[in-house]
Amino acid sequence: MEQKKNLSIRVDDIPCAWISNSDMTRLKYILNTTSWNWILKYLETGNPDDFRVFPLQEESLPDFQTTVLKELVDKKHKIYRIPFLRETQPYINLIVVFKFGKIYFRIKLTNPIVEYLNSNNI
Repeated sequence: MEQKKNLSIRVDDIPCAWISNSDMTRLKYILNTTSWNWILKYLETGNPDDFRVFPLQEESLPDFQTTVLKELVDKKHKIYRIPFLRETQPYINLIVVFKFGKIYFRIKLTNPIVEYLNSNNI
């Protein structure tokens, strides 16, 4: 991270991130609130300072993907929906773009989430 490389991050409903860059593929990183905020800070600023981030402290974060997606929508980040055929995919794919990387979401396709995204023009 000190090299300020662009990261590709996939998040799951289990609070973890699969982190990749040009030199590394799919490192699994277990998340808690502090470590998630640290990753967001890196993606926005490129600052790798991880002082007081303790990833081994487990924390229950139910419905993680939907919760953090809604937080990013509320903060007005650039979020793009990947086009799909509704009849063939039970998931909706989204990308959030930052200066130092991207976050990929794959969320179960439900009416409430589609209505929420449509109401926010995503």
